[in-house]
Amino acid sequence: MSGTSIARAKQFGAFMARVAMSSVRSQDNKKTIFDHQRIPDISIFDYAQRIGRFMKCSDESFLIATAYILKLRNQSLFRDIVCTSTAHRMMIASITVATKFLDESTMSNLYYAAVGGVRLEELNMLELEMLRRLGWNAFVKPSQYDEANQALVPLSHPIIDNRLWWSVLYSYNLIHINPNILPIAYNTADENDSDVQDYF
Repeated sequence: MSGTSIARAKQFGAFMARVAMSSVRSQDNKKTIFDHQRIPDISIFDYAQRIGRFMKCSDESFLIATAYILKLRNQSLFRDIVCTSTAHRMMIASITVATKFLDESTMSNLYYAAVGGVRLEELNMLELEMLRRLGWNAFVKPSQYDEANQALVPLSHPIIDNRLWWSVLYSYNLIHINPNILPIAYNTADENDSDVQDYF
């Protein structure tokens, strides 16, 4: 994974954390497939770094994934879909769709599921739901690409450097999952392997 992609992953994580924490989700809203079954064991920011380290996707895939999130948020029906309860699964779903749409060389969903810490069948459903909400259209217009590029603020931006901001990002850590280590279960797992760890 190139250094630029790692940087983009960090920007993607900061963007998703910012959107999630600014979301005001009604208590009446029904839970979606993107909602966690339990509080994630890894922060939004660390999760993005994990994706950047292991996903083996291009730098541009993070821009495309960001464009997908913005497209959803621009629809009134899905405006508050990204929140602290959905951010992680929205990230792995959007980056999976973006990578398959954009990159010439991709990995299997079994591998992406291991990166995301979800089961294969769950990632398959998340991917389909992401595509459904995008209207089965993974194409991103130049204007949407530019909007996504502007949304991924540089890591030197004051909002990223602020210590209080970092403390908020890391406040979602309960039992820390090392973002630098791919689950051992992937090395021996097949599609029906019950040992693949479900992180959230």
